[in-house]
Amino acid sequence: MFTHLLKRTVPTIALMTTLVSAHHAIADTNVATGAICKNMVFSLSSSVQYGHTGMIDTRTGGLATSFTCPIDRRDALNTNDVTDIYVRVRDNSTTTGFSCLAWSCNSLGTTCTSTASVGSSGTGDFSLFIGNVATFNGGAVSVMCHMPPSDSVNGPSRITSVRYTD
Repeated sequence: MFTHLLKRTVPTIALMTTLVSAHHAIADTNVATGAICKNMVFSLSSSVQYGHTGMIDTRTGGLATSFTCPIDRRDALNTNDVTDIYVRVRDNSTTTGFSCLAWSCNSLGTTCTSTASVGSSGTGDFSLFIGNVATFNGGAVSVMCHMPPSDSVNGPSRITSVRYTD
């Protein structure tokens, strides 16, 4: 009796395992609001606002500052590249533009790789295509952007969203 039940159960379990394994092999395209980005200079925290439209730097004038946006990896043991990385920005500075790149480091942070930096030119809304970054088993991935200060005439600059495929 149990032999007959076992013969019927084993193929079902094998099929379920195959489906679960196939699911993990599929790359997912993810979009996160720019509110995930955090400034890397503590003294500027009072000029940064986070909301549903992203991360806004309300400073006017001064130098560009750096922000980092962590990329949420569903499976950190996956060593496939994070691909098709885009950062959507609103550049309202009349003096300098945005520049962004992607970083990937191993779990200890001792070995890292990055993409080339890409940037905006002029004022307006831009989708900056960063491209692909190689990943490490158990490692972290993030996007770093240098954001220009806001222009008092055009309003604040912002990082609106980060899109990527993992």
